[in-house]
Order: sequence, then C-alpha cells, then structure tokens
Amino acid sequence: MRGLLTLLTNETNLKGYRSGIFLASSAPELVKRVLPLIQEEMPDITFTYLASMAYAHLFSPAAETVWLEEVKAEPVRTLLGLRQRKFDVVILLLTGTPTFRKLKLASLVLKPNRFIILTENADVLIVDRRRWNALRRLVVRRTKMYYPGSLLFFPFGLLYLLGRTLWLVSRARKRRPLIRSC
Repeated sequence: MRGLLTLLTNETNLKGYRSGIFLASSAPELVKRVLPLIQEEMPDITFTYLASMAYAHLFSPAAETVWLEEVKAEPVRTLLGLRQRKFDVVILLLTGTPTFRKLKLASLVLKPNRFIILTENADVLIVDRRRWNALRRLVVRRTKMYYPGSLLFFPFGLLYLLGRTLWLVSRARKRRPLIRSC
C-alpha cells in the first residue's frame, strides 16, 4: 500500500527501502541537527531533499535537491513528477510551528510506502497502525499548544466582526447626505 493507506500497514523493518525524500519543513538549525541522524539511521536510502533555497548550505552539492521555489513556480508539474518517482520513504519535520504549510501538505501528494515524522526533539515516529496511539498523542499535544478558547472564538468572533462591520456600513450610509442634482 502507498500513501495514507500506509496507516493501515504494520511494518517494522526499514532495510528494504532504497529511495526517500526529506522535506525540510523546519528551522535551519533543526534541519542541520537532524540530517546526520537520518543518514546514520538509514544509510541504504538515497535521499532527495525538498527545501527552500535558503537552506542550500545545509546539503551536499552532489545531493539531489528540489527547491521549494521551483515547486511554487510550477506546483502541479513538479509534484506529479516527484509522485511518479514513487519514493519509498517520506521524512517530514513537524515542529509544531505554522511554517512551511504548503511543503507539509505536499507530502500527502507523494504517496510513499512509509511516512516518517520527526519532531522538534528529533523523536522518530513511523506512521503505521502499530503506532496509532503515538500519532494520536502527537496530534493531541499539538492541538493543546494553541489556546483552546481561540478555537471557540473563531466562529463566534467572525460572526460578531461581520455583524459589526455591516452595522457600521449601514450607519455610515444613513448619515451620508443625499446629493440632489437640479
């Protein structure tokens, strides 16, 4: 199975994988810290890196790198080209910050055999059915990072602001003098 269906699989051995893509969706310091760990843990996997051009100094010049700016210029063509390569592994950095959202969403298009999530503490989470509880804990911990009241405020606050704006606009129109032409 490929893509999100890998959530239903149960696999512990990463030795059979040969190709992977690393999505540098975090701060450069974390990417720099995580790269040697990935290469040490998975020496048999040849990685392609998807990152911003600002991160060029972090990768070897010989490494295959797809720049985020290229993806933004032609998103459909680039992502379909990456998808056709059928990567075995997608490694995604999820640090709990709202950065690189498009890059994180691009990982869902790639349809790999296995998703691996790295957190800000360089904790590894292989996404499969054996680790659903760990994935659930990660999601719960991330949603608690945001103030819960803001989630409730959003729909009601938006309605309030919309109503207030409409009231102010109608009030301004009532006060506007009518210009009569003779």
